[in-house]
Amino acid sequence: MSVTRTRVNAGELYAVADRVLDRVPSDAEAEVIVVGGSEALTRFATSFIHQNVADDVRRISLRVARDGRVATATASQTDDAAIDALF
Repeated sequence: MSVTRTRVNAGELYAVADRVLDRVPSDAEAEVIVVGGSEALTRFATSFIHQNVADDVRRISLRVARDGRVATATASQTDDAAIDALF
């Protein structure tokens, strides 16, 4: 079994961060962290690989401070619906 991994494009991650920050109200302070990479899992049984799974992942973490309060939210997708759900 071969696993194809794509290289994380930093420009793509910056673009996602910009899309998130564009939705932050102007009277709030925000911190956004967007990470991307690969996750893989291999299971063995009787000394043989019986399951191998790999996936490219993107995650968004958002922290917003407004009116003396701080809120955090995370998303495991980077599409517009997932970004909207952060707010």
